[in-house]
Amino acid sequence: MNNKNISLSFIALIAFLIIYPINYYYPLLADDFSYSFVFNENKRIENLFDIVTSQLNHYEIWGGRTVVHTIAQLLLMIDFRISSIFNALAYIILIYSIYRISITNSKLTIYSSISLLLLIHVFIWFLQPEFCSNVIWKTGSANYLWGSLIVIMFMYPYYNYINIRLYKESNVRAILFFLCGIVAGWTNENLGIALIMFILSTIILCKYYKIKIPKWSIIGLTGTIIGYAFMILAPGNYKRADIIIQEYNKQGLAEHDIPLYILQVAINHFQSYILPLLIIWAIALLIFLFTNRRERKNMVLNSLLFILSGLFSFFIMILSPTFPKRALFGTIILIIIAIAILVCNINLKIKYSKLTYAIVIVFMTCIFSYDYARKLITIKEVHDFWELRTTYLEDQKKKGVRDIVYRDKLKQYHSKYGFSDLSSDPHVWWNTDYARYYNINSVAVISD
Repeated sequence: MNNKNISLSFIALIAFLIIYPINYYYPLLADDFSYSFVFNENKRIENLFDIVTSQLNHYEIWGGRTVVHTIAQLLLMIDFRISSIFNALAYIILIYSIYRISITNSKLTIYSSISLLLLIHVFIWFLQPEFCSNVIWKTGSANYLWGSLIVIMFMYPYYNYINIRLYKESNVRAILFFLCGIVAGWTNENLGIALIMFILSTIILCKYYKIKIPKWSIIGLTGTIIGYAFMILAPGNYKRADIIIQEYNKQGLAEHDIPLYILQVAINHFQSYILPLLIIWAIALLIFLFTNRRERKNMVLNSLLFILSGLFSFFIMILSPTFPKRALFGTIILIIIAIAILVCNINLKIKYSKLTYAIVIVFMTCIFSYDYARKLITIKEVHDFWELRTTYLEDQKKKGVRDIVYRDKLKQYHSKYGFSDLSSDPHVWWNTDYARYYNINSVAVISD
């Protein structure tokens, strides 16, 4: 193992030791209590057969994200400490996958590699509007962190092929790509369709570069389309859409006004979160073109491949009945890859390059460390708050009290943390699922 690999392994270890605590201290919330049970039944998830039953129910009643909700229920079934380890590892693997895609056909020094890894992490940490909901919260991480990881890992061989032009043909490889394609296409509505467009684009680039289109790429695309179709055609999607429309109607929004409302939400999201990233990408592109005289066209096409896939995943959400900020996760990841491809290929002929990289590393480490400390303190504070509630609940159960009333309401935190408290109404779904989880009759939060 060379010095560079040793350094990267050490960074991965440090990253794990940093990410694990916030995974461990982040409490179970909302959907976590729901998905701890067989969907639409009162049986707690105890084994894989329960998860299969749950997902069959889920597919018919609520939605078709079978792959990521299976991951969610697996994470919630196993010991919380173990699921926190898996979640932390998934985040590290996602960063490394982005790094591997970015450095294709590039030769980086130890210092530039560390700088790139830190840049990717800092971008995800600061530019994702709901980092905790996407990466730390167990149900949210299954949907967005794990879903994005599966899609990015499936994109990699296609991207690698148009650049390196390796991967031999074989029946085993074709079968593997077909099966993995089904899984990748079945993860998430906007990322699944973006993946299909990405693969089609790589096939077009094969024609453009006049290189052979491998059979596994077509078979993998077929699997992806099948997986996506399974997800989109789930009967539960249409039932859930009807429920969402009813909720809009209760809020005074007529059905014919919903598309306009979603469009306005999309415009707000674009201005607040996507446009700043596009400006960063444009700046990186200008610097890349100014400093790099060779291989410019290929790298620009590579970057455009991800930027266009990201934008496609964004605009397809306009067709959805809802567009929460956490749904931006995959879009932002794809744009970050587009930026990273350009950044790692910028040819800066700086005399004191090691010193420059050292300054960049120290700067990014400092701004991250400050924000990390704030997040960790806040998350630990909320963790302790929920632990006190649980202790009180168990004491009340021992006394025979099964209708629990909390009088200490969780204070308001920034939306980036994704925290939500129980309601004063014991009949709302998150209260009833919490009560079921702790085997009590009801729960409510009433402030004095």
